[in-house]
Amino acid sequence: MGTLVAVVRSTVGITVMAFNTIYIGVVATTIARFNPRSTLITGMLHFWARLFLAIIGVKLRVEGQDNIDPDRSYVFVSNHQSNIDIPAHFLACRNPIRYLAKKELFKVPILGYLLRHLDFIQVNRQAHASAHRDINSQVERTVSLGHSLIIYPEGTRTRDGNLQPFKKGAFRIAMDNGLDIIPMATSSGSRRAWPPGSKIVRPATVRVKVAPPISVAGLTGADVDRVRNEAEATIRHLFEEVNQS
Repeated sequence: MGTLVAVVRSTVGITVMAFNTIYIGVVATTIARFNPRSTLITGMLHFWARLFLAIIGVKLRVEGQDNIDPDRSYVFVSNHQSNIDIPAHFLACRNPIRYLAKKELFKVPILGYLLRHLDFIQVNRQAHASAHRDINSQVERTVSLGHSLIIYPEGTRTRDGNLQPFKKGAFRIAMDNGLDIIPMATSSGSRRAWPPGSKIVRPATVRVKVAPPISVAGLTGADVDRVRNEAEATIRHLFEEVNQS
């Protein structure tokens, strides 16, 4: 019986959110065409995130938001447990945030239009130096609008629940653009709610803990490894804490 309820909840929830995503996205992109800095856009994205979590029965608990200055732009970095992380992090970060998304998503009808016009960052994983320059160009525009970025340095969702080694890209982007880095950890509740590859979403409690920022002032490319290691160690420590509480 529990599985049947979960299937019904998942089917209804995902269907409702698909239509809600289109509706909110179209309205938000229309506003963005006239005023890309409008706080209404952030409010609508937060509403989308709250509604999604409520429909599927996920409770969000956030600690450490006082470490975030809402008037600054950052690069937030977090472990990546499941697709639940996306709405959870929209709400956990006090700032308007934008994600990096693989270029294939920008080719999806409607979704690609929404991502592009809401200033999400398009990433081509096959390119190298040219892609890095293009990303920084997009980041410059996004930050100029008062947005922050959130990047998952593991590169993809974990398959076994454990943290994977961090890649350098997020930290290079932060340093290239003079953006301090805020590490965050997301609990295993996210993966329990929606395991990667599963079509069934279940109720759970998701905890997110935010650490103080890591300053990039005065740092160069030679510091990338050190900064990555510091952020990774912080997130691993926070990950243990959010899974014990």
